[in-house]
Amino acid sequence: MIVQDLSSSMNGPPNESGPIDDAREAADASLTEMLTPFRPGDRWGLTVFAEATSAWAPMALLPDGEQQLREQIAGLCHSDTGCVDPTLPHVRSDDIGRCTNPGPALREATEQLTELPDPTATRTILLMLDGPTNCGEGLEGALHAVDDAWDAHGVHVHTVRLFGPQRGAYDPATDDSVLLTRGRGTHQAVDRSHELVDAYRAVARSLPLAPEALP
Repeated sequence: MIVQDLSSSMNGPPNESGPIDDAREAADASLTEMLTPFRPGDRWGLTVFAEATSAWAPMALLPDGEQQLREQIAGLCHSDTGCVDPTLPHVRSDDIGRCTNPGPALREATEQLTELPDPTATRTILLMLDGPTNCGEGLEGALHAVDDAWDAHGVHVHTVRLFGPQRGAYDPATDDSVLLTRGRGTHQAVDRSHELVDAYRAVARSLPLAPEALP
């Protein structure tokens, strides 16, 4: 399950590409990695957030849900900055706001993963954000939810933090998203948005293969 930041800082200048475009490519690359080689029973989903949360692409079984998921990835954009294909459903800025509030999105993701029927499934969240929480409830409640999901279902959490000249100096000691990964995942900090593709792929490649998919 990808939990994707869609706050206003993910947008580029008018008529120019921005981090959200690289995040969209990264999400698509992640889905491709999940299909090559294919792991029977795999599911993939996408939850987006700014101030509010949207379960944009609920967990779907692969490969049956691939086409619909690709279309929902293409709609990973703010409606007021232009979308790859405006004929496809896309995230409305008015619906999710503009600031950064990942807590509810993380709780939504953990709920979807803990409800999966297979008790042996590897459950993984990839959270991408480009700044600290600056509105809403903070990460404390989400941290408790992640702790409970790890204890009960072994839910892994990986985080990718985008920083750079426009976002100020990066200090992992003050990055509260690092706490989400403790003992259950990895944290990657990238200073250029085009590095998101490799970061997402790395997480997808780290997922275990089912025995029948091993060479």
